[in-house]
Amino acid sequence: MDNYFGPGQSGPNNADNTFHSWTPVQKALQWSYNASSAQVCNTMGPTTSYNFLVNQLHFTTLEQSDNNIAAMAVGGQTRGVTVKEMTAGFQIFGNNGKYFKPYTFYYVEDHDGNIIQDNRSESSEQVIKGTTAGIMNHILQSVVSGGTGTAAAISGWQIFGKTGTSNMGSATPDSWFIGGTPKVVAGIWSGYEQMKDISWKTEYCKQIWRSLISQYLSGQTAVPFDLDPNIVERTYCKSSGLLAGDSCTDTAIGYYDKNNLPAVCNGGSDHKGNSETSSMISSSSSSETSSKTQTSSPQSSTSPNSGSSSHEQPTSSTPSPSSEVPSSSKAPTSSLSG
Repeated sequence: MDNYFGPGQSGPNNADNTFHSWTPVQKALQWSYNASSAQVCNTMGPTTSYNFLVNQLHFTTLEQSDNNIAAMAVGGQTRGVTVKEMTAGFQIFGNNGKYFKPYTFYYVEDHDGNIIQDNRSESSEQVIKGTTAGIMNHILQSVVSGGTGTAAAISGWQIFGKTGTSNMGSATPDSWFIGGTPKVVAGIWSGYEQMKDISWKTEYCKQIWRSLISQYLSGQTAVPFDLDPNIVERTYCKSSGLLAGDSCTDTAIGYYDKNNLPAVCNGGSDHKGNSETSSMISSSSSSETSSKTQTSSPQSSTSPNSGSSSHEQPTSSTPSPSSEVPSSSKAPTSSLSG
C-alpha cells in the first residue's frame, strides 16, 4: 500500500517478504499476509474497525491515536491490547456472532455446595451476523489445518485459530496464538513486560495452547461447530473471487451466505484480478472466502503492551463489521500470558 509508513514509503511487509499480488482472503489469513489485512482495512476504513473493537468487542486499551490503518490492520497500538480482550474478541467466531463477557469457570460452590458465583446465565450481544461469524470460522480453521497454526491441531477436533508475532528490528518481542474449539476459546501471549527478543516466535504459544486445551478436552466427545444454517459450501474461482464457472480451472472451496451469493465467473474477462466485482470485502460481502485483496510488500506492528513492527497479525485485528465464547455450547474463555 502506498504511503503506509509515510510519504513514499509503501507497506506493510509480509512475514515471508514476498509480494503475492491478488490473493483470496482465505489464503491471506491462512498464511498471515499483513499486506492483505491492510488492504481490507483500507477498504472498510480504519474508523469502522476502531469503533467495532471499542463498541462491540469492548477493547478498553485503545486510544484515538490508534485509529489508523497500521494499528487496526495488524496491531501495534499505543498501549497494545490485553490477552483477555483479544481472546474474548475471537469467541464470536465460535458463537455465531454473539459476544459474551469472558470468564474462566462455569460456577463456584462453597464448602456446603452453595453456588456463590455463576457464569452460566450470562447474556450475550449479537455483534456480527451469524453467517459472517461462521464464514470466518471456516477461514480460520484453515490456519490450523494447513497454515501457520498447524502445531495447535488436536486430532478429531475442529479448531479455528490465528498466530501472531511482532518484530523490533531483528528482534521478536511478542508471540501470540488464539484458538477456539466447539468447547472453549483460549489465548496465549508470550513475551516480557519490557520488550525483549524471545526469538521463538509463535511456536511455544501454539504448543502451550495445544497442551492445555488437549487436557481440557480429554474425555470429552468431539462435536462440530454449530454454525449458522444459512452458510453453504461452493466452489469459487481463485483468479476472480467469483463462483467458479465451467471454464475456471484454478478453484477452491469457499463458504457463503446462501442469500448473498456472488456472481459466476465467466472464465475470461473476470480473470482480471482487479475487478471491483471480485473484491467482496465490505460488511455486506457474499463471502470473505471469495474476497480478493492486493498484497504489497511489507511491515507493521502488534504488541499486547506497546507498539512494534509486525510480521504477522495476532488477529485480523478487525472482524468484519457485518455479520459464542467457544461455539455450539457457551463455554469459558481463557487467556494466559507468559
